[in-house]
Amino acid sequence: MVPCPSCQRHARVDESSCPFCGAALITIEAVVAQESTAPARGLHSLAFGVGLKAMTVMAAGALTIAGCTGLEKNESEAGGSDYGGPDEISDTLDTFDTNTTSDTETTTDTTETTTDTTTDTTDTTDATTGPVNMCGWDAMNGWYDCGFEGEDPEGTNPIGCPDGLVDGDPCENTGITDIGCCDANGDNWYCAQGDVVFYNVCG
Repeated sequence: MVPCPSCQRHARVDESSCPFCGAALITIEAVVAQESTAPARGLHSLAFGVGLKAMTVMAAGALTIAGCTGLEKNESEAGGSDYGGPDEISDTLDTFDTNTTSDTETTTDTTETTTDTTTDTTDTTDATTGPVNMCGWDAMNGWYDCGFEGEDPEGTNPIGCPDGLVDGDPCENTGITDIGCCDANGDNWYCAQGDVVFYNVCG
């Protein structure tokens, strides 16, 4: 195998041109053959002739570079398979695709806080005090009035009113006093100042 003076690829010694770039091949055997046919000039002349031939080989390689570079890539590499090389040399750049997948799953646990506000209504009414629309015994004042319930616990003053009461009538005709009474509807009657019957609607 000999190197091509143009593309520096190796070819067989029996090839006259490079199978890759087409440049002419000048082998050492050709140089020796030319020197053997030349007249003997002594060792100095032989050395000079060999050096001259070597320069000729280099010049021939330089002249064929332009022709080699003008060839297509496929043509320049034709015949490569004859020498154990690939049919076509392709520069392949490995491209690494980096797929970065960032799946960030955020789970937020939402806790619903339910505030149940329970308002306990405590009846602060005195034990002797009833609903507003009720008539009953007012132990603090000692008479019947609206807003209370129940009868005089001592039983001295009955809760019931006599029949036929009329608002504004004289008290002496009814028999009631300022202690008053409660009728069946839950309303209050009593003898007001001026000794007249007063009708106090509790409902």
